[in-house]
Amino acid sequence: MGGKSTKTYTVGYAYFLGLVYGFCSKIDEFVSFWKDGELVSTVNLTSAGSFSARTGDNSDISGSSYSDSTIRVYFGNQTEPDSYLTAQTGSQIAYKNVAYMVFSGFIGDNVSAAPSYGAVVRRTNLIDGWANQNINGDCNPAVALYYILTSLAGYSEDAVDATNFKACAQTLYNEGFGLSFKMKSAKEASDWCEEILKSIDGVLQVDYTTGKIKLKLLRDDYTLSACPAINESNSADVIFDRKSWEDTYSKITITYVDRENSFTESSVTGINTATRLILGYEKAESYDYLGISTATNANIVLNRLFKKLSYPLATLKCTVSVAAFYGLNIGDVVQFSNDVLGISNMAIRITSIAADKEDDQSMEIEGVEDIFALGDMVVTSEQPSEWTPTDYTIGELLYYTVKNAKPEMSSDRAVIPIVVYPSGYVQTMSVKDGTTGAEVNVDGWGYATLKTVYPITDVLDLSTGFYITPIANIWNASGTRAGWQRLKFVAFVEDEQICYQYRQLQEDGSYYCDQIIRGLNNTAIVAHPVGAKVWFASSDANDIENLPIISPTPTITFTPKNFKNTGVTKSLSFAYDYSIETPYPPSNLQATRSDTTVTLTWRACVRLAGANYRNADNIVGGEDEGKTEGEWLITWSGGSATVSTPSFSRTDASVQTYTVKSILNGYSSTSTSITI
Repeated sequence: MGGKSTKTYTVGYAYFLGLVYGFCSKIDEFVSFWKDGELVSTVNLTSAGSFSARTGDNSDISGSSYSDSTIRVYFGNQTEPDSYLTAQTGSQIAYKNVAYMVFSGFIGDNVSAAPSYGAVVRRTNLIDGWANQNINGDCNPAVALYYILTSLAGYSEDAVDATNFKACAQTLYNEGFGLSFKMKSAKEASDWCEEILKSIDGVLQVDYTTGKIKLKLLRDDYTLSACPAINESNSADVIFDRKSWEDTYSKITITYVDRENSFTESSVTGINTATRLILGYEKAESYDYLGISTATNANIVLNRLFKKLSYPLATLKCTVSVAAFYGLNIGDVVQFSNDVLGISNMAIRITSIAADKEDDQSMEIEGVEDIFALGDMVVTSEQPSEWTPTDYTIGELLYYTVKNAKPEMSSDRAVIPIVVYPSGYVQTMSVKDGTTGAEVNVDGWGYATLKTVYPITDVLDLSTGFYITPIANIWNASGTRAGWQRLKFVAFVEDEQICYQYRQLQEDGSYYCDQIIRGLNNTAIVAHPVGAKVWFASSDANDIENLPIISPTPTITFTPKNFKNTGVTKSLSFAYDYSIETPYPPSNLQATRSDTTVTLTWRACVRLAGANYRNADNIVGGEDEGKTEGEWLITWSGGSATVSTPSFSRTDASVQTYTVKSILNGYSSTSTSITI
C-alpha cells in the first residue's frame, strides 16, 4: 500500500536547567516564589520541603506542554544531601547553615536565557529563648541588632547587655515597630546596624560600670527634672547656637518598601505648614528607609524627622568635669541652663562625648535640643499623587502564529502574521521574514479556544454558531448587517477563515459567535473540535497585513516594541503549503453537440472565491470575475488548442474526451475532463 509521506518540521525547543539559589544563613519560613518579578506561588513552608510552581512559560505556537517544576527548599539546618546535587556532582552535598532552593526543570519554550527567580523568605526567630521576635511578620530590630553584634560582628555574648536588649525588644514590640529588608546584595554588619539604628531612632552605648554594649532608644521616656543639670557652675567653653530657619524643611517624604504590595517602593509625605509660612516657600527633602515595610511605621519615622528637620533646633558644645558627669552617655538627656544666654532647663540630647586631650579630668560634650521637649507639631499628610510614572516594560509574548495568504489575499507568496500583544507598554509589533528581512508591523489579535464542537454547516451559518473560551482580548462585539457583508469582523478557526456579526458574553464567562460566513478566501470548511484555536482580527478583511516570503519554509520572528524598549523576540518555523502561482481549475465544465459541432463551456475561477459578500452599491456584478486566469488549454486525442475565453468549439463526429486546464503566468492548474 502506498500513501503520502509525512514531513516533520522543528517548530521550537523546550529548555531545561538545574539551579541552586542561596538566600541567607537560616530561615523560619519560605513565604512565596517569584518569576521575572511576578508572584508565582504563595507557599508558606515553615520547614524544609518541596512544592510545585511554574518555572517557565509554554509557547502557544510550539508549546511543549511543560510548565511546572518541583522545587525543594532547605532552611539552613539540613544534614541530608540533596539528591539532584549529588547526582550531578557525585558528592554528598548538603550545604550547612545556608538556606537555599533547588530545582531541575523546565525554564521555557524558545527562550534565550533563564528567567529571573526570587523568593520571599522570613527569619524573625534569631535567638533561641527570646520573646517578641516577630512583630506583625517583621523582625524585631533589637533582636536583629543583638544577633548581628554577637553572631556576625564578633562580639562575645558577655560583651553585650542581653537584659538591656530584651527590654528594648519589648518596647519595640509594644510600638509594633518591626523591620523587613529587601536584600539585593551583601552588606557589612556595620551597614545593617546603621540602617537599623536610623530606623528605630536609637544609639549604641557602652555602660561604663559593666563595660557592656547597650541599646538606647531615643524616646520621650524621661523626666527632665531628674536629668543631670549643666549650668554656669559646672561647665566651661560653652558654645550655644541655633540653626537658621533656612536650614529647616517644610516637606519631607519617606520612601519605604511596602511588604503588602509585593515589596515595591512606596512613600509617605508630610507638610509642616507653619514652617512653610515662615520660609515663604516649600522646601522639600526625601529619605530612604528601606527596612521599613509598612505605611504605619513609615509615618512614625516621618513624625520624628519633622521634629528634627522642620524646627531650628539649638545645639550645645561645652566642657564638663569627668567626675561630675561620669555616667553621662550618648543618647542621654541633660537639662541645660545659662542665665547669660537666658536659657532655663532646656532639654539637650547628648550626641558626642570626648575626653580633653590636655586635661583628662574634663570631657567635651555635644548635644542638640531634644525633639520630645518641643511638644506636638501640626503635620499635614500629603495626599499621594494619583500619577504614576509610565512603565515601559514589555511582557513575554505568549500567543502568535501565521497562516497561508491565499491568492485572494495576496498577489505574491505571503503569510498572514497573527499575534496577541503581550502585557506591558506595546506600541508596535514587528514581524520579519528571517530569509529576506522583509518586515511589517501588525495589529494585535484576540485569542480564544472552542468550548464546543463546531460542525460543518452551510456557507451561510445563520443558526449554529459556536462557543469560545476567552484567553486574550475578547469582549462583546456587534456589527451591522452592512458591516457583516463587508467582512468587518473576521477570524480564523484554525485554518478556516470566517466572518461573524455577533460575539456575545454568556453567563458562564464564555462567548457565543453567530451569523457566520464560512470558508472565506477558499479556506476549507471543516469540522473543528473542542479546544481548536480561534484568532480574532482587530481589523476587517481588507486591512489584514500580509508578510511577503520567498522560501516555502521561512522562519518568522515577532518583536514587540515601544519608543523606549524592545521586548524579547520570539520565532517560529513555518511550512508554506500553498502555491500562489498555481491557478484554479475551471469549474462547471459542460459539453454540448449540434450535429458534428462540439461546444465546451466552463466557469472561470473567481479570485474572490468562497463566501465573499461584496458591496452591491459600488461593485458591479461580475467585475471581479474578469480578474482571473488568462488562458485555458484544451486537449483531446490527436489535438490541442489554447483559448482566452471560457468556451471552445470544434467539428468532430467521433466521441472524444476533452481535458481543460487553466493557464496563468505560465503555470497550469489541475485538469478537468468531460466526454462527449
